[in-house]
Formats: sequence, C-alpha cells, structure tokens
Amino acid sequence: MPYLLIDDGMAENPKIVGLSDKAFRLWITSLLYCARNLTNGAISEIAIRSLAPICQIAKPLAVVRALVEAGLFEKTDTGWVIHDYLDYNPSRADLSEKRRLSRERQKKYRGKGSRVTERVTGRVSNAWQDPTKGSSKEDPLGSSPTGFQGNGAIAAAEAAARTWETPDSDAFAQHLDQIAHDHRTPIGSVERERLWDIALTNMPKPAKAAST
Repeated sequence: MPYLLIDDGMAENPKIVGLSDKAFRLWITSLLYCARNLTNGAISEIAIRSLAPICQIAKPLAVVRALVEAGLFEKTDTGWVIHDYLDYNPSRADLSEKRRLSRERQKKYRGKGSRVTERVTGRVSNAWQDPTKGSSKEDPLGSSPTGFQGNGAIAAAEAAARTWETPDSDAFAQHLDQIAHDHRTPIGSVERERLWDIALTNMPKPAKAAST
C-alpha cells in the first residue's frame, strides 16, 4: 500500500509560501506520482506532461521551471528529482525489502498456526462457553486463556485500531502481535484484516491545502 509522508510544517516553508497555485498543485501531484510509482523522487518530462491535465496546467514546463527556481525540483539527465524526497519517504529498495519481510512473517505465522493456534483457540472457545470452568491441563502458554481474556484482546486491538495514526501496516501487525502475547490469545488473519480496515477508516486524513 503506497503512501506519502510530508512534513507537517510544510505549509509554512518559505519555498511553499511563494508558490503559485499551479506550481503548488503540480508539486503535490508529482509527490503523489513518485510515491505511487516508487520512483525515489524522480520524475520525467513524460510524467510531468501526463500530470498537467490533472493540475489544469496548459504549460507544465514553465511551472516546472518555477519549482526548480524555488528549490523544490532539481534537474537531472532524465528529467527532475523532487528535493529531499528520500529524507521523508522510504526508497523503492526499502519498501521492497519491507514487503518481502512482511510476506515471510505472514508465511511463517500461517505455517506455525495450524497446530498451535488451533490448540489455543480451542481452549479459548471452551472458556467462552463456560467461563466458570477452568482447565485441568497445563496451558502451553503458561496460563489458561478465558473468554474474558479473549474479549480483552479484541477490545484492546479495536482500541488500538481506532487510534492508529500511521499508514504502516507492518507496525500495526507487530502491535497486534504484542496485544495477542499480552493477553495470551491469538488474533487470526481474518480478524487482523477487519482491525486494519478499522484503522484505515479512523486514521487522520492529511489536511487539505487552503485554496487562494
């Protein structure tokens, strides 16, 4: 899931304050293009011309020159690169590695879950049916999970989802792992997807730039 990070003090930056409306629109749209296409901040003339109609700009190269003069674009042999893009956003290589590790972690989780998760989930389900009955068997996680523990894990996870503020799904998954560990209760993949949907729905939206 591509995303874009922008300094929250961007609106007060002298480079931004002096931009025309057209230059500001092209700068923001170019940032989004680079994030979506994982270009490491590089953008070609072809890409600029393709973005011009979206920004309602008839002469995009003239606007690009204004962005170069403002220090927001830097000329390269193949087009331009957005100044300081990689200071705020991960590189294509970093994102690829992050996604690879995420896939491996999910694969490992699914592989281990066939026996351990089934055994633990069975204990939790039994406890939910009758919370007053304890287990006479030794619990593999060091304590006997109950329905109250299971409900507590989901409640904690939902509370975390409603207050989650970063579009980093890997960090959110790790946070769910910690909640599951603390409550001695597994959180399944379907439930994790539901929780991530809650997080995306409640995540603060970037403030829109005021039009002038």
